[in-house]
Amino acid sequence: MNKSTLTFEEIKTQNLENLPDRITALYCRLSAEDANEGESNSISNQKQILAQVAMRENLPNPFFFVDDGFSGSNAQRPDFQKMMNLVDTGKIQAVVVKDLSRLSRDYLLTGQLTEITFPSKNIRFISLNENLDSNKRNSQDAYLAPLVSLFNNWYSLQCSEKIKLSKHTKAKTGEKIGWIAPYGYLKNPENPKEWLIDDYASQIVKRIFKEYLSGKPIASIASNLRKDKVLTPANYKKKLGISNYRVLESDPCHWKSQMICQMLEKEEYTGATINLKTAKISYKQRGCKLRPREDWLIFPNTHEAIISQKDFEMARKMLGHKRVKRKNHWKDTAGHENLFAGLVFCENGHKLSFCPQQKDDINLDHYKCYHYRRAGDTCSGSHYLRKETLEKLVLGDLQQLISSIQFNEEELLTKLKSRFDIRESKKQDSLRKQLNKAKKRSLELDTIIQRLYEKQLLSEISDERFRKLVDSYESEQAELNQQIQKFQEVLVSQTESVENIDKFMRTIRQHTKLENLTTQLVNELIDKIVVHQPTGRGKKRQVTIELHYRFIGEL
Repeated sequence: MNKSTLTFEEIKTQNLENLPDRITALYCRLSAEDANEGESNSISNQKQILAQVAMRENLPNPFFFVDDGFSGSNAQRPDFQKMMNLVDTGKIQAVVVKDLSRLSRDYLLTGQLTEITFPSKNIRFISLNENLDSNKRNSQDAYLAPLVSLFNNWYSLQCSEKIKLSKHTKAKTGEKIGWIAPYGYLKNPENPKEWLIDDYASQIVKRIFKEYLSGKPIASIASNLRKDKVLTPANYKKKLGISNYRVLESDPCHWKSQMICQMLEKEEYTGATINLKTAKISYKQRGCKLRPREDWLIFPNTHEAIISQKDFEMARKMLGHKRVKRKNHWKDTAGHENLFAGLVFCENGHKLSFCPQQKDDINLDHYKCYHYRRAGDTCSGSHYLRKETLEKLVLGDLQQLISSIQFNEEELLTKLKSRFDIRESKKQDSLRKQLNKAKKRSLELDTIIQRLYEKQLLSEISDERFRKLVDSYESEQAELNQQIQKFQEVLVSQTESVENIDKFMRTIRQHTKLENLTTQLVNELIDKIVVHQPTGRGKKRQVTIELHYRFIGEL
């Protein structure tokens, strides 16, 4: 039976197994914006039209290639790529499309295919709407193909810009512009812009954060989730019947470290809506790149939180620390944890490396600076400190601090306020009055200078007199502006200092009885530990450390 006589229904059932030597590709494409135009561009309509052309032109072995829901600016369409692979292997004799935009909205790609690729492969190309047929080059419409391609490219760009503008407008209002709710949330069926907590998945999110904050390595968290047969986010969404998830792993419980990291970095778990986190590389590509954090639009408290802001900030801080992995069989055993990961520095500013070590059942874990005597480095000495020693020093310092707070909290507050040069409320009121007075006088000078300009224009004042007065007033205004800036900086600094002291005191009050250190505790209280060059040798060896606390720095 001649395949060119196949009916529409017979063409639909064709597959690409055991292909004949030469086939006809009937290519159909529909994007989201095309779907809005109605039945004329629907896939079924395109198939009917292309099937009629194949039979009318007696084209052999017709096969449908269909990309439903793909933009013409994107060349990475499944069936389009499948068709192009067959083009490369010489399997395709003819390509038929309803119009050039179905093939592509990229004028460069369209030109490459219609003017170079297809002719070089001796492939007949037919585009119905443009009346193009490469076997009938005497048609004047054929010469319009480049212009049509340019128009399609322009149309695609305009659509992209309109979509981007609409998206940015919605983003600035705080409206959720993401398609998918993060793992741990579900979209409200009655309002897709509202996220509801998923009871099961939210517990997994809490578990991951809790284990990570306790100091458990990310790889271990992923491994335990695999052991407990917890479905990965994608497979869990698939189980719920939520589309747009492509699952590649054969094991539905195959958690990876990357998945854990992505969840720990997702600020949406604090109840915030984060808009414009990413930007498209190009309207011709589906890929996105991460924007700088300062360009994000963050709207807090837009939905119920799964993770507290405090825990999220702590997790983000810990993620910024590089935790050294060793191949030693004891690296993950109790007692060999990198308790101070990312926090220990030498006095020259180099980060100390954690070196887990064990000999004859004796724990020899230590921190060491590898920049000493290294070519090009300026480290002043071999900064080395046993982890056990560092733990004792830090624990002792914290216990002493907690004890002093319990004994006389007011004394510590006075010390901190004095250190940050925080004025009494009366003095702050005086600063604000001086600031307001300076601002008021600066505005008055603006009015005075403006009036002087008007008088000069009306010749009511001589140029010499005008110049002297303006210079005097502008000089006064410049001094006032300097004062205003200084007052503002002092008040802002003091406000921030008061807030930081309050945060520190709230944190330290939670630990009234401290007997040992944990990863979470260390990261809650400490920003940095500076190890100085040791003095003496043997039993007389002494090492000085500086503890820089969160919010307040060194005490």
